[in-house]
Amino acid sequence: MMATATFFVTTARSGTQWLTRALNRHFDDLLEARHEPVGYLYRPRRTLRDPAALERLRAEPAVAAHFDHIHGVLAERA
Repeated sequence: MMATATFFVTTARSGTQWLTRALNRHFDDLLEARHEPVGYLYRPRRTLRDPAALERLRAEPAVAAHFDHIHGVLAERA
């Protein structure tokens, strides 16, 4: 079975903190849920509208480390 990652990109005040807590409380043995793990380092207003800027974000150390973490989790868990 191939591991997958699901990302929620939403508007502000949409319940993502509640969703993160609920997923971790009820499914922590099956998944890992994080709420804004790199804060606003990804500059959403700029990068989510500009694919080239989004690609350049990989150079940001905290973002690169988070991507590495995601790949590690996907390699270890279904």
